[in-house]
Amino acid sequence: MEILKIENARKNFGGVKAVDGLSFSVQEGEILGIIGPNGAGKSTVFNLLCGLIPVDAGRIVFLGEDITLLAPHKRCHMGIGRTFQICQPFKELTVLGNVAVAAVFGHSKPVHPGKVKKYSEEVLAKVNLSSKKDLYPAQLTTPDLKLLEIARALATRPRLLLLDEMMAGLLPGECDKILDLIKGINREGITVILVEHVMRVVRELCQRVIVMNYGQKLCEGCYEDVTGDERVIEAYLGQEETVAQ
Repeated sequence: MEILKIENARKNFGGVKAVDGLSFSVQEGEILGIIGPNGAGKSTVFNLLCGLIPVDAGRIVFLGEDITLLAPHKRCHMGIGRTFQICQPFKELTVLGNVAVAAVFGHSKPVHPGKVKKYSEEVLAKVNLSSKKDLYPAQLTTPDLKLLEIARALATRPRLLLLDEMMAGLLPGECDKILDLIKGINREGITVILVEHVMRVVRELCQRVIVMNYGQKLCEGCYEDVTGDERVIEAYLGQEETVAQ
């Protein structure tokens, strides 16, 4: 079943074509990777999908419904959850409080007030943050902040989860823990789209990969096919910083 479709999406910032006629679809249960050089338009695509910024042209369909003009909170209520590359927790709330907010306000059918604490604790257990539920974000390490970002998204009960460079700034062992977490999330039936620069993560997780460059889809296919494409090697994989990861 097709869970998401984006058709001929365009977004300009002044004279810059951040997304330029992009089209792709996602099947329910899939893990799709979006890769490409910095400035290719990857995070802009996420912002278009979750409604943080409007498309200039094109159409977005989720679960068979046109959501192109839908407000961000309504898309979240429908089942689109996301994380941000720069973690954005509520700094004045504890870890548990951050997840509780998502549980109450992140879905069209909020968790019952009497069950919010238990539900939030269950979500934290999934991401291995139970022991830190009473800490504040300022007391967390970078890997734990990433886990909190995922926990807040999961608390909204998403059908589709958008993960924006979750491995940025992490050591290999820390990446492995989040990689295993994403596999577990997907096994529970949640469809995943991830933007990522760490290529071994893309290789291990993604059934299909889209490569973007200058706001356009350069190519699409399985990991082996796209990474062997001369256009991809020239535009992206030949970059020294990418190869090092």
